[in-house]
Amino acid sequence: YLLQAESKSIASCNVQSGCRFIASDAFSACRSLTSVSIPNTVTFIGDYAFAGCSSLKSISIPDSVTTIGILAFNYCASLTSVSIPNSLACIGHSTFSGCDLLTGTTYNGAVYLGNENNEFLYLLKAESDSITSCSVQNGCKFIGSKAFDKCRFLASVSLPDSVISIGDYAFSSCSSLKTINIPSSVAHIDESPFSGCDSLTGTSYNGAVYLGNEGNRFVYLLRAESKSITSCSVQNGCKFIATGAFANCSSLKSITIPDSVASIGENVFNDCHSLQFAVLPDTLTEADSNLFYSPQRLSSVFVNGSSYNGPRLSFRQNTTVYFYSKQQPTSDGNYWHCVNGVPTIW
Repeated sequence: YLLQAESKSIASCNVQSGCRFIASDAFSACRSLTSVSIPNTVTFIGDYAFAGCSSLKSISIPDSVTTIGILAFNYCASLTSVSIPNSLACIGHSTFSGCDLLTGTTYNGAVYLGNENNEFLYLLKAESDSITSCSVQNGCKFIGSKAFDKCRFLASVSLPDSVISIGDYAFSSCSSLKTINIPSSVAHIDESPFSGCDSLTGTSYNGAVYLGNEGNRFVYLLRAESKSITSCSVQNGCKFIATGAFANCSSLKSITIPDSVASIGENVFNDCHSLQFAVLPDTLTEADSNLFYSPQRLSSVFVNGSSYNGPRLSFRQNTTVYFYSKQQPTSDGNYWHCVNGVPTIW
């Protein structure tokens, strides 16, 4: 475990073989650091690990690394080249923010980082903010934070099935963007990737607008179809509910979220003053703790399972949480079952 640099004034570092983890902030603000050698025993690079290393010009990340934390290379102002391995499974938001000299492989409207075997692993940025379309290259796994930010003429984007992650604000302020597919391969979508994409259209169904693909049109719930909806049963197959998706839907009284949903963004039910009950999956992996705190009239949350092991959620004192039981329970507790499709308290 590499805890920290010996001194903020070091000029180079050969990380010892056998090291598996580079800690958060390990080399943060080592402004004289020009070179680092990372052995193929390292699997994890922490948050801000090399942030502010303003003299660092290049770095090769070995095939052993699976995780890179948030802002790991933030404001490495001299960084011009990075090699990213195929082994990478998770990369935090804004990893390369402020690395304005960083270059890579330019192809079909975008700039990519990668390695000798796959030059297109990580889409860093648009080639130009004047591009009108982009077909992301097959083999790309990650769409970087703010990759297409303020590409105001961008009208269409095609993502390949190799993409597993879309970074925060990846397409923000793309005011001309009308169409984009979200492959079923995507496992993580960061905060507000489509903020300010007012022209973006998708599949409207049962009170909500979705983005998806030919096989599943409902991968990503973008927004409510209308601010005046009174109920919504989120379509099965949906994996992500966008930040602010139902915000200001002041007439919304009920919401049913299926087990397919793994991630719910922030401020989803802000100012939903009429919301009275919600059905919630027990399979959530990501959700804001205050997801259900804003709706003041929320009286019942029905968990579609006998227990809840997802992210911690806060509720008002007038909200009761009920757990699903197909048979009438014999023990004390708050339980519900379904009668003609309606959640009913035992």
